[in-house]
Amino acid sequence: MDKEFWQAVLNNISTSGFWGGIGGGLVVMLLSVLAKSWFERKNYVSKVRFDAEFAIYRELFATMSIAVNDVGILFPERSLICYFSDDEKRKNANRSYAEFAKALAKNSAFVPKNIFERFETIRKKCFVQLNWFDYPYLFHLPIPQDQEEKCHRLTSEIYDEQESLRDDLREYLEKLDVL
Repeated sequence: MDKEFWQAVLNNISTSGFWGGIGGGLVVMLLSVLAKSWFERKNYVSKVRFDAEFAIYRELFATMSIAVNDVGILFPERSLICYFSDDEKRKNANRSYAEFAKALAKNSAFVPKNIFERFETIRKKCFVQLNWFDYPYLFHLPIPQDQEEKCHRLTSEIYDEQESLRDDLREYLEKLDVL
């Protein structure tokens, strides 16, 4: 037991007698534990809820990561050698994007709004990249140079947002304690 507990017990014994001192000490100890958890900002959840949340975030982050990687190949942020043909890139990106969009849609009600919006922002930016990659095939015109440069910069933004979301999810999950 810590020093505060014994100090509270001794103070209460002198004013309230032996049992009052013990009871008062227990109250002080309980309040210090509650205050400590308040300051640490821990969220106490049941094991079932923790497992469910963890599974949702794992699915969302996994499908998002695959989609971001596949979409990132369409307009690489730097000169990368890619051995896939444009058709393979398009097929992979569309498939992984669809999986990510499905996972996000089916779990949207179970994710806090602020976290959902961050996943949704990444999804929308991936969608923009897919549309611009399809532009030459749909309209039989090359992508305007300035737009292609914007798409390369957007790839960097998507990677940065993914990294930021990953860090925030780690921090959030570290604050969860199972009851």
